[in-house]
Amino acid sequence: MNSTNLVDVINQIAVERGIDAEDVFTALNKALQEAYLREYPGSDVRVEINKKDGEIYFLVRKKVVKEVKDANKEISLDEARRYNPNIKEGTIIEFTQRVGILGRIAAQVAKKVINRVLRDAQLKAIVEYYKEWLGKIVSGKVTRVTKQKIIVELDKGTAEFPKEEQVEREFYEIGKRYKFLLKELINEEYNRHIILSRKDPRFIEALFEMEIPELASGQVEIVKVARIPGVRTKVAVRALDKDLDPVGAFIGPKGVRINAVMEELQNEKVDVVKWDLDVVEFIKNAFLPAVVNKVDYDEKKKKATVYVTPEQHAIAIGKEGVNVKLVSELTGVNIDLQEIK
Repeated sequence: MNSTNLVDVINQIAVERGIDAEDVFTALNKALQEAYLREYPGSDVRVEINKKDGEIYFLVRKKVVKEVKDANKEISLDEARRYNPNIKEGTIIEFTQRVGILGRIAAQVAKKVINRVLRDAQLKAIVEYYKEWLGKIVSGKVTRVTKQKIIVELDKGTAEFPKEEQVEREFYEIGKRYKFLLKELINEEYNRHIILSRKDPRFIEALFEMEIPELASGQVEIVKVARIPGVRTKVAVRALDKDLDPVGAFIGPKGVRINAVMEELQNEKVDVVKWDLDVVEFIKNAFLPAVVNKVDYDEKKKKATVYVTPEQHAIAIGKEGVNVKLVSELTGVNIDLQEIK
């Protein structure tokens, strides 16, 4: 291995790729030490790289003994006196070995380290770029599907769409673009990932933010989202501007805004309900499209008995109990649904 050329290559690549050459040298140092220990287990060794002439050395510490039992930890008295004529038995000696003792292994390690540092630097730049998109919507194309995750190609780099962040009833087609919530950024050395979600309730909020100018401007706000992904979502909203209808703002003219959101959700039903400080009124609103006749609310127990007509009972419960479950989650109240007799 030509050490001088190696140093020149590292410095050149660092300039071309916009990374710190010191990061490459540090990683190379660590990797060469690990390579040495694989060849000579149990050794006490450190690595020095001369960044001017490119020479690489192993500084090895061994105990001076009369009879060597472990060559990786011990050195004979006769051999030690080649380094220091006055050395005594039992002394710890540090001596230099050139990188050439690993030969081809050292060259392979250097190549791998440079490639690894370059990849990590590129991933770091991509993750840094997406910091401002955290919690927002990004668009990407599905490129690969596995049992545990889907790989998505973004405008810059790729992201992971884990199974636990996918909606069971949705189908993701290779080559097709979808919208995602940029849920998490993992930005650790050699462990950098962009995590996407379509299951997180914040995905609903982020979709509405794209469609509703009044939400972005702060005229209306989302108080809470209750969701059974792929089935139904209820969104409680309120207006900070008294002259503005919050539900109307979310629905949009002829339903254009909410339809855009539901289309992206592959036709998951979305109910927008008006939040109310009065819990009874909020419960009535949350049950829509079902019409509630009466609510008996126990504030201490956070429980409400809700009365509906027989005609409204099935609507109030919803298919497989979905509607009443979401009402309970949205309002934070345990619901007991009863028919008026």
